[in-house]
Amino acid sequence: MDELIKINNTSLEVKEYNGKRVLTFKDVDMVHNRPDGTARKRFNNNKKHFVEGEDYFKIPYNENPIGGRSIFDIPNETECYRGRDYSGFIYIAQDASNGYWKVGRTSSQKTAEKRLNLSRTSNLENYQYFDCIDTLRADKEIQNRLNPYKVKNSWYDCDVNIIVEEIKTVISEVTATHEPHKKHKGGFHGNITFVTESGYLMLVKSFTDELAWNVQRQLVKSYFRVKQIQKVIDSYTIDDPIKRAERWIEEQKERLQLITTVAVQEQQIIEMKPKASYYDIVLNCPDLMSTSSIAKDYGKSARWLNAYLHDKGVQYRQGNIWLLYQKYAQYGYTNTKTHTVSDADGTQHAKVHTYWTQKGRLFIYDLLKSDDIHPIVEQNAA
Repeated sequence: MDELIKINNTSLEVKEYNGKRVLTFKDVDMVHNRPDGTARKRFNNNKKHFVEGEDYFKIPYNENPIGGRSIFDIPNETECYRGRDYSGFIYIAQDASNGYWKVGRTSSQKTAEKRLNLSRTSNLENYQYFDCIDTLRADKEIQNRLNPYKVKNSWYDCDVNIIVEEIKTVISEVTATHEPHKKHKGGFHGNITFVTESGYLMLVKSFTDELAWNVQRQLVKSYFRVKQIQKVIDSYTIDDPIKRAERWIEEQKERLQLITTVAVQEQQIIEMKPKASYYDIVLNCPDLMSTSSIAKDYGKSARWLNAYLHDKGVQYRQGNIWLLYQKYAQYGYTNTKTHTVSDADGTQHAKVHTYWTQKGRLFIYDLLKSDDIHPIVEQNAA
């Protein structure tokens, strides 16, 4: 299906399964401007409340439900096996010009050397290979664990012993949990999760920011309910006058129920709106914020929040100042200022401080909320 619907200035492809319109977790994250993985995490944390077949569908890959497209056109939504193994090596090599370490995976040492051009490039040295039964899984986990030290894609700035220790630990874990790769016609198989309208509304129940209310309303009216209203119109094409009349009466009852349901949901949204007070506070405050001030919103210390953001791979420590990794530095989350201070003998020194913009404050809010950590003002309102 190639039909597109605009939600929150985002083009959303219409997806249907068993006659119902559905969404992927990635769709939900995208239209709500949430970090990737937020919707999936909320679903997994509350899965016991969702009813399969009513609130969500787990659809086998080979049913290929999305208008003939491959399931793998939708990233981060699949649980699949490839019809080949990924045994080989995890390798590391050091760039002599800056000391950074490259980490990657390869099927053979010869392939790695050809890829890195080690035999002809003097800058790369000190390379090592680690035998691994599943390099695909291992490489992904190693990259996650080394993220605080990343300077660019697959390159890290830290002591080589840290890297080697992480590689050995991950390979040991992967080996212990390894299962033989399953074969499947076409090379792939697995499942993809789609949520229905009821599943979507349950999923975003905890999204209480101003944007969430607008997006929920748009999705209910412009995405989920459109097909149902179209069915009422199509019913008039029934040729038999008696059956057409009977169906018309049934559909009027359904339409009345639909209107009532929408009205109730809109009222619930209005009633819940006061709980979005933290977003209101942030949007009404144009000032820069220190890490300590933001931490106080949660009853935490600046040290705690700095450590949290470091663990999440958002920032790193450079001397006495915390700086954002390049991945986040481009979004205007922070503003670094230099202040002049005088010591006891009158000598002036420059001191650098990093402050958060309101956009950065909201980024921290969404990041913490994805881990079910809420500001005090929302805890009191709950």
